[in-house]
Amino acid sequence: MKPNLSWIDPDAFSIVLSEVSTDPEPSPTPPTFSTLDIGFWPENRPGEAARQHEAVPAAGETQCRPAFVPRKGKLQDRFENLIEWILLQLPCEQVFLADREGLILAHRAAEPELVAASSWFLSSWAKVHKYLNPEGLAAHSMQLHGDRLLHLFQGAAPWGQMSLGVVSEKPLDRNLTKCIQDALQNTIKEE
Repeated sequence: MKPNLSWIDPDAFSIVLSEVSTDPEPSPTPPTFSTLDIGFWPENRPGEAARQHEAVPAAGETQCRPAFVPRKGKLQDRFENLIEWILLQLPCEQVFLADREGLILAHRAAEPELVAASSWFLSSWAKVHKYLNPEGLAAHSMQLHGDRLLHLFQGAAPWGQMSLGVVSEKPLDRNLTKCIQDALQNTIKEE
């Protein structure tokens, strides 16, 4: 196992993990989120290629406006461009982009402990995901303490795994999830 290069205090990390909601009582209006797998949506399943069509958001789904335009140039500028675009798409408390070791590459108000926990989660989930869908990338949403939701996205960069995290009170619909996943991939692909 590769050593974690993060400078996260283990006690602070434990506190963040303890904030993950374990309340068995359902909320009065449960959020409509789940673990999503971009590659296993019905239109991407084997045998259903004939049903492929241009994605048109269903009623109530978010349209990505403005459309994401990847910036050319330095990586840091491209990362900042992605974060600024996400902030235009939905109201969020935190946004972060981290490498596979949990080191923050770009962020807005990100809690380092949450970034480390997110990187650990995606690293662990990657083993399961590889078995389920080795071709696709995954997006995950989970409820944190209170009404806060953590949305995580995997990114496959030429130099290694990346993670993008968004903390908001708004559940993401399928279209916005795909827009963010595509924007992440367009940001980290080689020029």
